Amino acid sequence: MFLGLAVSLVVLIVVTYIATRRRPPNGYRLVPGPKGLPIIGNTLEVPTVHPEKKFQEWAKEFGELYRIQLGWNEWVFVNSDYAVKVMEISMFADKGNIR
Repeated sequence: MFLGLAVSLVVLIVVTYIATRRRPPNGYRLVPGPKGLPIIGNTLEVPTVHPEKKFQEWAKEFGELYRIQLGWNEWVFVNSDYAVKVMEISMFADKGNIR
């Protein structure tokens, strides 16, 4: 009984880890960011008091654009006016509005 429960739990963890792992399409790369733990990501690294200090630290380490995982959600932080403008232009260009 215990062995079956343990095997089921291990299989569930492995399947969840594989399902949450993201790979970009060919020719693209992921936005850089700190490595996190499976499933919970960087949740334990973000302090409950003044989390913006940790975000600023990551911005210095990873640059204008970085991503973190908080639980099941991935967050992308944009830290400069230039990066926001580039993202806006690329979003409109993908929709065919800008040539």
